Amino acid sequence: MSSRQSVNITTRHHDSFCLFATEQTPFNSVNAPAGRDLIGELAEACAKRGLGFCLYYSHGRDWKHPHAPNNDEWGGNARPAYDPPEPSYAYGDDNNLQIYLDFMTAQVTELLTNYGPIAAIWLDGIAVPLSGDPAPFRCQELYDHIHSLQPQVLVSYKQGLLGTEDFFAPEHDAVDTGGKPGEICTTMGKGWGYTQADAANHKSVDEVWETIRKARQSNYNLLLNTGPLGDGSIDAEDQPVLREVGARLRREGFPE
Repeated sequence: MSSRQSVNITTRHHDSFCLFATEQTPFNSVNAPAGRDLIGELAEACAKRGLGFCLYYSHGRDWKHPHAPNNDEWGGNARPAYDPPEPSYAYGDDNNLQIYLDFMTAQVTELLTNYGPIAAIWLDGIAVPLSGDPAPFRCQELYDHIHSLQPQVLVSYKQGLLGTEDFFAPEHDAVDTGGKPGEICTTMGKGWGYTQADAANHKSVDEVWETIRKARQSNYNLLLNTGPLGDGSIDAEDQPVLREVGARLRREGFPE
């Protein structure tokens, strides 16, 4: 992996809310009280700072789209098991995965045509296609489509679904990548988003430094997540830690 610094932003998580201007669903930040295309704003900021711009996208899980993978076919981890059942979901023979795949392809197309050069697409939700036959998800077609739009984009699907991904990105610890580049994704706190229960339990400067060192020992990049607060600000616990780690990297270089 390149040593160039980059930013990775959640464009759309499992709840299906989109932080970008999309014509595929009204469930997005432009139509929300924010009234802003947050992905567009960050793309501009990264371009000004010379940062690589990477995009997280929830692929295997979607808790809103009627035709997203359902629990009947893909196990109990695809959607929340609401009781009574969520009436907007398409169940059984009425569920058409291809409609959901077309929705995702259209959104990925928007992301790769409206926001300038993209460094990487980071797909999530791998446990769902891994719970059965991944072939119906037609992931290689999606990978090829991404590369046809922007050939330089590096595609990841966590620890690797097909093995044809450009890099693997397992959670917390390195895995055997078969010679492919690797990126460990881990968190400042215990969870991926902000929770009050996680307060005062975030990584210290020394813990972040050790996390960087372990990633480098495995010849891995490190994707370090922080869950912002409701107003979008970085947790006050994390701000001084991240600033000090940055200053230390400038003084000492990366730990060996």
